[in-house]
Amino acid sequence: MLSQKLAKNLLELGNAHHAAKNSIAIQQELRQAYEQFDKTLASFAKNTVVDRSGTTLALQTTKSARAKYLIDHAYMLWRPMQLSLQPLLADSGSYSPASLDKAIDIVIRDNQQLLLLMNDLTNEFEDAARKKSDKLELIQALSAVLILANFGFVLFFFRRQLNQLTESKSVLHRIMENMGSAIIVMDHEKNIESGNRAAEMMFGYGIGELAGINLQALFIEADSKMTGKRKNGGCFSLDMTLTEIPAMQRPLFIVSLHDLTAQSIREEKLSHLAYHDSLTGLPNRLLFMDRLEQTLAHAHRHNELVGLLFIDLDRFKPVNDVMGHATGDLLLQNVASRLKYCLREGDSIARLGGDEFTIITDAKDAKSCDIIAEKILSELNKKFDLNGHSIQISASIGLSMYPRDSSDIKALLHCADAAMYRAKSLGGNTYCTYPDTHAMNLNLG
Repeated sequence: MLSQKLAKNLLELGNAHHAAKNSIAIQQELRQAYEQFDKTLASFAKNTVVDRSGTTLALQTTKSARAKYLIDHAYMLWRPMQLSLQPLLADSGSYSPASLDKAIDIVIRDNQQLLLLMNDLTNEFEDAARKKSDKLELIQALSAVLILANFGFVLFFFRRQLNQLTESKSVLHRIMENMGSAIIVMDHEKNIESGNRAAEMMFGYGIGELAGINLQALFIEADSKMTGKRKNGGCFSLDMTLTEIPAMQRPLFIVSLHDLTAQSIREEKLSHLAYHDSLTGLPNRLLFMDRLEQTLAHAHRHNELVGLLFIDLDRFKPVNDVMGHATGDLLLQNVASRLKYCLREGDSIARLGGDEFTIITDAKDAKSCDIIAEKILSELNKKFDLNGHSIQISASIGLSMYPRDSSDIKALLHCADAAMYRAKSLGGNTYCTYPDTHAMNLNLG
């Protein structure tokens, strides 16, 4: 949540609030709160509390299911914050920008939720102490009081740091400008008060031009997706998170924006790679099976025929072995181009792997499949001139037809595959239909 991110961002940068003059003092103060918070949570996990004299006291109020739940979740949130804060608490009074940036990221993510958990836990202790006040022994009552005091101190310090930071516009401005994300500050009517340079560049505005614009002017709502609108009219996908700035005298909100254009492009590329052969660009086996299923379903509804062609290249292995895989890959790419040339509108081609290809075609009758097979054999008989080599190959093709040979997808594939192997056994450069024994041979010429 952005409220967590903002609160943690402001809190972590509290270490640098007056860095130019008094950074060591700020670090010492933060270290005190850090140690108190860490000690308190650690003792809660053990059902104890340590008083100001260092004495460990048993604590009954942490044993309730509700208290244990809150303590566990508070500790889970505190641990990554603790690790990120440690480099900023060095006795030397200095820390690296990288350490600060890392802490800011973690602080942004978790702090607001951690503060809410602390409040809930304090309330839980108060309720438990109130319910059992007539039964508690003196030492247990004292423990409850010490617990509340510890949490009160931590909450007081954290909130004071938030107040100091939010009251300083110059610090907030530096925070916004140093963040890589696009940030906009707006009022409760969505009027923009300021935006960092990343936000101005995202929407195509000059320095300071976002101020005074209503946030709605920057967005278009379409198909439940958030779409940004640039100054020049261009549109782009984006993600937006809105959070109220805590400890302000009037309602102000931080809007964090992320341009999803690059992400969308990456997702499209990944989707294409998932369903297409990387070498030839043709649909792969996964997309082929999906298209075949859809085509057969359509044919079933409209009482149509579908032809399936399995194509296996003849004499491809010697090309790979003698001329190398680079030439073999180039040959497959050229074969794919010739196969696409043989298709009609509505036909679908795929590379199943190796030198195997398949074609799905709407067929008026068996003769139409024969025509496509003959055209493919003719095209692949033409020589390929690749890398200075003149290469001659051919193909073996198996044909099956829906629903004549089978109405089951797996069975239909088996029929086409069996017909292809029969063509291969006849010496190749031919096609066979299933279950016929007919084979048409072409001379290599």
